[in-house]
Amino acid sequence: MKRNLVTEYKQYLLIERGLANLTIASYIQELTKLENYLIDKDIKIEQATFNDLNDFLLSLDVNTTTYNHYVTIFRNFYKYLLKEHYVLNFHIDDLEYKKKAIHYPVTLKLNEIHQMIQTLPDNLYGKRDQAIILILYCSGLRVSELINLELSQLNFKEGYIRCFGKGSKEKIIYCGDILSVILANYVNIIRPTILNGMTTPYLFINKKGEALSRNYVFNMIKKAAKNANIYKNVTPHTFRHTFASHLLENGADLRSIQEMLGHQDISTTQIYTHISNKNIKKSYLEHFKDPDEE
Repeated sequence: MKRNLVTEYKQYLLIERGLANLTIASYIQELTKLENYLIDKDIKIEQATFNDLNDFLLSLDVNTTTYNHYVTIFRNFYKYLLKEHYVLNFHIDDLEYKKKAIHYPVTLKLNEIHQMIQTLPDNLYGKRDQAIILILYCSGLRVSELINLELSQLNFKEGYIRCFGKGSKEKIIYCGDILSVILANYVNIIRPTILNGMTTPYLFINKKGEALSRNYVFNMIKKAAKNANIYKNVTPHTFRHTFASHLLENGADLRSIQEMLGHQDISTTQIYTHISNKNIKKSYLEHFKDPDEE
């Protein structure tokens, strides 16, 4: 009786590997596509060569993530065949994954931040929003940390912000004298005027004395960027990226930036080294002149 290797593999995944039914269904669906492709070429799935598999993969009109999903399935299937003592016509490691394109976070230049601030209205709420933009840039706070920030978490004398990030993990962000420069006017004049006798622990508040919403901060920043003619996807998180990138460009070490951002894994912080290198290269190409041209 002719063996159906894909069906046998399905039983292996179910009984020996104990995979979920949906996962198994996905594996078998993709393997059946390969099997049908090979049958049309009169090739048995266990006799496939690297070129056969590569041709099939190249025929797929899929993104990098899906392509790599197929590679994982095929690698696992042919490892199973090796375990079952089949001799393959290719080396499994020759089935390579596609590298995903690196998407660098959007960052701002100092003049762009200044331009955004210039677009804000010259009133109580405009001055509050100015303080929001500046504190986002100078602290690297997440928007959730910003809107939940309480006045008691600011230490102007020592120049730091004490806040709670993901997982309620406490972190200290040292801003030095910049903290007073950015927030003194807002804390001493603007905020009390907005409150008009009301009391609240929150630093940034609306006219009802309530903490600002994420949506408000998001929409305010999007509008300011648009009004400043900045054609980038600027969000509150952009200031966090900018904070980290500018620190690195000005000599801060990666471990310190990791602590300030509250990243558990330093590999998350390392994306900013790529941004910094990219900016250095761009600056070099823009400003370096060949001595022979002078």
